[in-house]
Amino acid sequence: EWVENVTDREGKTEYQYYPSNGRFSDGNNIIRQFLTTIGLIRYSKQTENEELMKFARKNLRYNLRTFYREDERVGYLYLHGKAKLGAAALGALAIYELPDNAEFKKQLDGLTRLTYHLWNSDGSFRTFYIPSTRTGVENFYPGETLVYWAKLYMDNPTPELKERIVR
Repeated sequence: EWVENVTDREGKTEYQYYPSNGRFSDGNNIIRQFLTTIGLIRYSKQTENEELMKFARKNLRYNLRTFYREDERVGYLYLHGKAKLGAAALGALAIYELPDNAEFKKQLDGLTRLTYHLWNSDGSFRTFYIPSTRTGVENFYPGETLVYWAKLYMDNPTPELKERIVR
């Protein structure tokens, strides 16, 4: 209910609320936005609440409309000059877990390609697509990607994906 109350008609969920002054932050975080979307999708499935699923779909549409970009190689989620591996993985996971997700096939394919693109043959990941030289958060973003890949593997086990996950 709280998420529904802080989400506007377009599907935008406010990022952070400060009860001390009764205001919302003007900041944002793509990873947390898509974690909210995933939570909405999972909870609506668990409760079999179709209205909540419609709400989750609207939230996903807003997030993709606001943050999704692509170039000739991949799709990515962009905010404040950054496109992060973890954001792409969670965006892809949200789309993947949404029932009847054909509307978002292009975005799912693009974000999935990015997770593969940022994987190195030694098993490590580049954690940022933009800026391409940035490193950091290797303790988090690869884990988010492995959660997404594990979901893909559970539904369609392939030797190539298993090798990437294990490595």
